[in-house]
Amino acid sequence: MAQQTRPRSGWLTFAGVMFILAGALNVLWGVAALADDDRFQARELLFGDLSAWGWAYLVFGVVQVILGALILRRSGFGIAAGALVALLHAVVGMASIGAYPLWTTVVLGIDALIIYGLVVHGTPEPAQYQPTGRGF
Repeated sequence: MAQQTRPRSGWLTFAGVMFILAGALNVLWGVAALADDDRFQARELLFGDLSAWGWAYLVFGVVQVILGALILRRSGFGIAAGALVALLHAVVGMASIGAYPLWTTVVLGIDALIIYGLVVHGTPEPAQYQPTGRGF
C-alpha cells in the first residue's frame, strides 16, 4: 500500500523555508545579543534584560528551524505548531517595536503570510468519495 502524502503546496513550501530562515536569523540575533550587549538598543525594549532576550531568541530560533523542517515534510504537527509559533513570534516581536519599528513591521508581515499559508493551505484535502459498489 502506497503511503499517502499531502500534495506540494507553494504556500507550505514558502512557510517552511521562511520558518527555517527566520529561525536561523533568530539564532544569530540571540547569539549577537549574548555576545555584544552594546550593539543593541536595550533601553528601547518594552521589558526585560538583553541577555534574557538573547537566550529567548536563541531557543526560539532552534524551535523555528525544527518546525520549518517538519513543515517541509508536510507533518500535521509541524503545520499546527508552526501556526501557533508564528502567532507567538508576532506577539513577542511587538516588544521590540520601539527599538526597531521598520524591522518589526516587516517581521509581522512575514509572520502573517506564514500563518496564512499554514492555516489556509496546510489543511489536508477532504477525502474523495470512493464508491464501494455495494449500492448503499
